[in-house]
Amino acid sequence: MATGAERERLAAAIGRIKGWLSDEEAEALFDRAKACTGRGAIVEIGSYRGRATIALALGSQAGSRVPVYAVDLHHEEQFRRFDRNVTRAGVGELITPLAGRSQELADEVREPLELLFIDGAQDADEFREDFERWVPKLVDGGWLAVQDATDSQGARPVADTIVLRSRHFRRARFVPDSMLVAQKVAGNTSLDRLRNAWVLAVKSIYAGAAKLEEPPEWLSGRFARGARRVLARL
Repeated sequence: MATGAERERLAAAIGRIKGWLSDEEAEALFDRAKACTGRGAIVEIGSYRGRATIALALGSQAGSRVPVYAVDLHHEEQFRRFDRNVTRAGVGELITPLAGRSQELADEVREPLELLFIDGAQDADEFREDFERWVPKLVDGGWLAVQDATDSQGARPVADTIVLRSRHFRRARFVPDSMLVAQKVAGNTSLDRLRNAWVLAVKSIYAGAAKLEEPPEWLSGRFARGARRVLARL
């Protein structure tokens, strides 16, 4: 888990970078990358301007310095901004950008993965293809993080079915605003499946509340920051 000083550095590094990753989600990625031991690489699918990439690389830098592969189309202007941001954050030496469609680049990464973050799919079909191509590379005990897991048009339908209702993931956690994190295993237990079902319920309630015309106080009011942090740590 990130120390106070590490959280401050993370916030300073990504604070001005455009993106949709919440502070809680950035900290979750940092923590998981910091915990990597070197059994496999870290892969991010969907880098945009590097907000999540920096969270992953800073976590890796604070841990075992596991390499981070940043998969994106990396169009010229967008890549310049990405490269400038990761260089400014002081993590460029840990990051290898891979330009192209994620589904076609899966074979380019020959080593196993210890952490996989999927944030590139625009719809359920693309997410399923990313899942099928990349998740088999995760080592037993490796971690999967999925962005937009509350989006009914994106990752949510697949994530709910093949992660939270699977017999091959445990220790699931929902991190506001839209991230699902879970550990891949050869087989989970009935208690693991019960926890996954509870996380599915919490995630569904959060997604429904966020769509209300007047979101509840715990979601948008003065207690929102504390409530989000509690949810992220459950």
